Parts: sequence; C-alpha cells; structure tokens
Amino acid sequence: MKRYFVLLLLLNSGPCLAVPVVPNFGSGASQSRTETRNQTKEIIQSYSYNTGYTWNQSGTNIQVIGGGTVTPKTINGTTNTVNGITSKWKTIDLNNKPQYEQVIPGAGTQYSESLIGPGLAEYVHIDRTIDTHSITDTSSVFSQ
Repeated sequence: MKRYFVLLLLLNSGPCLAVPVVPNFGSGASQSRTETRNQTKEIIQSYSYNTGYTWNQSGTNIQVIGGGTVTPKTINGTTNTVNGITSKWKTIDLNNKPQYEQVIPGAGTQYSESLIGPGLAEYVHIDRTIDTHSITDTSSVFSQ
C-alpha cells in the first residue's frame, strides 16, 4: 500500500521548473606553460682514402739523364677492404724513378719532388650531444 501512495504522489505532482544559470563574472585570465627538453647524441665518422698516388716534381736547370721520361713507372700496391669497399692501390716504383742531372754545371739549380702515397688520408670523428630546452608561456585575458 505504501508503494502505491508514493507512486500516486509522484504522478499527482505539478511540472518541475528550473532556474537558468547565468554566469556572473566580469573578467578572467588563464595562463599555461609548456616545457620541452630534448637530447640528441650524434656520432659521425668519416674516412678519406687515397687509392692512388700523387707525384709532383719541379725544378730548374735539370734534365733526365739519358733523355728518358720524367714519369716514373707504376707498380701495384696493396689491396684493401674497408666497410665492404675493396680498392687496389697503385704507387710508383721508387727504385726505378728517373734520375736527373744539371743542364749547365755550376749554374743555379733547384729540384723538388713529393709523393703522397695511397692509404688513409684523413679520419674525422665527431662525438657530440645536443641539448635543447624550449619554454612556451601563454596568457589569455577575457571579459564578458
């Protein structure tokens, strides 16, 4: 019986009315901050090889003995493999390079020769860490 009474009260009640909610503020502000940190580690290795030779010679008041050639003969050097790349080096035969003599004995004479042979010419190793830090501050002001 009590159940029917509560049900009867609910069915007999009048309409429900709501009061509208109206914001009651004049102004406001909002602030936010975002920080980002990043660390990058780099390792760079670079190898430069001469797979041949560089031969330079120069002079004044000189000539090749017997009128032969000024270019030395080449010989096969070593075969080398680095990081899967194989190269066969050539160089000059230092035991059979041209011989020179003065053209005018006693006159000013100069002679120079240089040989840069095959092999590792340069190795660069860079190991660095780059740290970046970024800060973004945002402010918003609003009013009604």
